[in-house]
Amino acid sequence: MRSAGVSVMSNLAEDCSRTRAPDQAHFSQIAFGSLLELDAQLQLSVDLSFSSIDNYTNLRGSILELVKKISALRASQLKRLNS
Repeated sequence: MRSAGVSVMSNLAEDCSRTRAPDQAHFSQIAFGSLLELDAQLQLSVDLSFSSIDNYTNLRGSILELVKKISALRASQLKRLNS
């Protein structure tokens, strides 16, 4: 889970360092995938009784908020690419 969380942040940082929209969109997509990976791992941690459903529910709200933001970021990058 740490690795997936670090991947989200690292790929967004890499995204910001790029100047071309296709490159930015690529790193946004990787960050998005890592965020979904983190969500799946959190779900699994509840299923395996490593974590509580309450903990997952609290974190899920933050994950959904980040999913929306990264999706909007990628959409704007792709829009610039297609303009």
